[in-house]
Amino acid sequence: MKYIKKIVIGVFVLSTLYFILCTVSAQTVDLVNRLDDLSDETTFGYNQTVKISIKEITPQKVVIQSPMIVDELGGKIKKYTVMYGEYTMDQIITDTNLINSAKEKTFDFTGTETVLDMELNLYDGLDPNKLYYVRVIPKDINGIGGQISTQDLWFKLVDQTYGEGVYTGIVLHAAAGANMSLANISHSCNPDCTIPTQGSKKITLSWIAVAGSDMVDIYLQDSTNGIFNRLATVNMSNEKYELQTSKNGEHIFKFVPDNGGTEVHYVVNIGGISAGTTVGTGITKVPKTGPAENVIAILFITLGLYLAYRKVYRK
Repeated sequence: MKYIKKIVIGVFVLSTLYFILCTVSAQTVDLVNRLDDLSDETTFGYNQTVKISIKEITPQKVVIQSPMIVDELGGKIKKYTVMYGEYTMDQIITDTNLINSAKEKTFDFTGTETVLDMELNLYDGLDPNKLYYVRVIPKDINGIGGQISTQDLWFKLVDQTYGEGVYTGIVLHAAAGANMSLANISHSCNPDCTIPTQGSKKITLSWIAVAGSDMVDIYLQDSTNGIFNRLATVNMSNEKYELQTSKNGEHIFKFVPDNGGTEVHYVVNIGGISAGTTVGTGITKVPKTGPAENVIAILFITLGLYLAYRKVYRK
């Protein structure tokens, strides 16, 4: 009986190992097929002339730009997956275990665009001090991938550099103008940013002038639609900008230096502003009515009529 149990356990273990090996092998083959130019059967995607590029880079984000891809029938491809990590595509294909270190972010577009902007930022897990390689995979309405972008792009947020191919230590592109991340931006409020007050508060934004740009555009994000609206263009040397606000909540500012410098976002939290009105004043209390109150009223009326009847009857 013991031998039978050992044989059964042995068969179970071998079967499990076989299943795992087959699964891993199938996933590896599928991955290689997907990354190895996604096979020759794809009818849409990138090529040597249809390419991606780096549009913008700051210490907090990078914006990848791509043309709108169309399929063989002229239909627009509206879904794109950005694949980014610390290894080139050739390295991943050679050692498929490296795929585990890669990250993906998918973007959906309406189809009305001709040029597509895809942003990766710190919330997507980027480490500003690391060098990343990026590729883009277009996908049809069924989620089937087309030809992956043909070139590796690399970028590094901390020094705002990027290039094409394998990184060699030679900087091909770098942001010009002032780097506002070095401007030590701060703020103050009058009255204080969070104490209760009526009307409005004055926000004073301050910074240290940074070389490379003479002017700075200051924007404020509209909380309803996320669009940044320009408030003013000021001299870098002013090192201060003031504005009034009557709204509570997060105020997200954007500082954009001229000469293509590095922009930054800055958040000010405002609270305690009251318009000075009391909600519900002037409302007169209405007597309560309902089935129970109606029944009681009918009983009183009936009782009154009965007493009046008895009085008349006695006469």
